[in-house]
Amino acid sequence: MTFKKLSVIIPCFNEEKTIETLVARVISAGRSGLDLEIIIIDDGSSDESGEVIARLADNNDSIQA
Repeated sequence: MTFKKLSVIIPCFNEEKTIETLVARVISAGRSGLDLEIIIIDDGSSDESGEVIARLADNNDSIQA
């Protein structure tokens, strides 16, 4: 079996101050040549997490919101 993609699923609730740092760390982590897919799930945040996540996804094709 050959793996081609690393999928990272990030649950998020009121993380507007930390989500960008977390995503940057995931992107910079070693992944042994695998393509990267980041899926961020916002669980009804009452802060600006949704907007931050949308901006991250707009600026990076490997991020899905």
